[in-house]
Amino acid sequence: YNGVAYAWRNNAGGTALALYKSSSSGWTAVALGYQLEFNTGTAAISEGQTVTGAGGATGVVKRVVLESGSWGSGDARGRLIFASVTGTFVLNENLLVSAAVKAKAGGAQSAITLLPSGRVETEIANFSGSTSTIRLYGCDGVNPAFEFDGTTYVPLRTGASPDAPEHLAAHALHLFLSYGSSVVHSAVGDPYSYQALLGAGELAVADNVTAFLVQPGSQTSATLAIYTTGNTQMLYGTSLSTWNLVSYNNGVGAKAYTAQNVEQSYVFEDRGVISLAASQNYGNFDTAALTLHIRPYTQQRRTLATASAINREKGQYRVFFSDGSALYMTAYNGRVLGFMPIEYPNPVTCACGGETADGSETSFFGSTNGFVYRNDAGTSFDGEDINATLTLVFNAIKSPRVRKRYRRASLEVSGSGYSEFTFAYDLGYATLDIEQNSTYANALVSTYWDRATWDNFSFDGRALAPSEVELKGTAENIALRIVSASDEYPAFTINSAIVHYSMRRGLR
Repeated sequence: YNGVAYAWRNNAGGTALALYKSSSSGWTAVALGYQLEFNTGTAAISEGQTVTGAGGATGVVKRVVLESGSWGSGDARGRLIFASVTGTFVLNENLLVSAAVKAKAGGAQSAITLLPSGRVETEIANFSGSTSTIRLYGCDGVNPAFEFDGTTYVPLRTGASPDAPEHLAAHALHLFLSYGSSVVHSAVGDPYSYQALLGAGELAVADNVTAFLVQPGSQTSATLAIYTTGNTQMLYGTSLSTWNLVSYNNGVGAKAYTAQNVEQSYVFEDRGVISLAASQNYGNFDTAALTLHIRPYTQQRRTLATASAINREKGQYRVFFSDGSALYMTAYNGRVLGFMPIEYPNPVTCACGGETADGSETSFFGSTNGFVYRNDAGTSFDGEDINATLTLVFNAIKSPRVRKRYRRASLEVSGSGYSEFTFAYDLGYATLDIEQNSTYANALVSTYWDRATWDNFSFDGRALAPSEVELKGTAENIALRIVSASDEYPAFTINSAIVHYSMRRGLR
């Protein structure tokens, strides 16, 4: 948020949830400030004004939260947020600004504290149209929702009991919050107000809400996808008078914290990765899953999803699992290009993305060891090697029943710096009937022990360059394999592999 990374974590004693801010000197705790209840407000109190109690307590107002009534009628009720307070306010004493009575105190001020062990979900939103009111909104399933601007932390109260929303979305100038199977939204343009008379409301859905996803559109044609554990519903309209909640797909829901918008909406659920378009076309059948061809992989992890993220530069949707694995999906112009399984040395428990101060894309994740890591950055896993293996399918080069004598391969590699990788190949489905020209084993790929020829290559960092390797052997097909292991080489891309060969006889 505003180029700064923030993190929530239980304090050392596990008695409260604390907010931390990253800085050049490390993580520093963010003071949450104080709040003071007020009632019988007769004249507006503004941010930046100094409020004084009749007994002498004072504080500079950081935020005014009007929750009911109005200043003009004298029944305004709400809270004042302070960074600090001198003295102690007293119940029913007059609150003065420049000696003028504005309201009465609802009691002594209280420090803003958070119960421990919440799972924080956030969204940056703007409800007024001014660039000064672009703020962070969040909830954690344990405490009330909140607003934060980098300095001032404002708990948001909806009147629900318990007031501990689990998921949120900023949609059509409303703040939406989920409480189990109930969806509560604020008044239009006012995330502080949940009065029905001002346009706030509540919707009931079929099951516990697991995610919100705002769909493309304008303020006059807005749509909000509401995912539950086993269903998807669409909320059409722009306000309380025009809401229309429609069932989109019964039997297809989403796992919590796995919903993301790339070029369309993607979620992870029991069948695997599913897009809104696929669920509409194929219903709740397994064929709706974009990961149908890797079903064993997703079925083993269908109860393990912990978080998700996107990489806009690469067009990737990423879902993370508690066993340390992750699944990256790359999409381009609405077409899925492929999936890649990933292994993390430290399992991802939560993830977020954003922009740095210079506008570059960045992402972070938290792990089970309590550390925060920056993803897609650097050349190592926190100092450890990054191991990568690419095994291509057996390629018959459009002649599956004809033997070929393989002579040479040219790998087109691009990157930004010096890199090394290891190359190998198998012939004829790796059958033992064909000499595989074994030289030595590579510990990175133990399943291919003594079954391939390995060679080491270096890439000198040119924008694009070929790497040549000699091939030996005759078979009907060939499978190429590439292995990399390093904690210092930058990322490189293998764009293509050109195989040189001579046609031989057909198989007998």
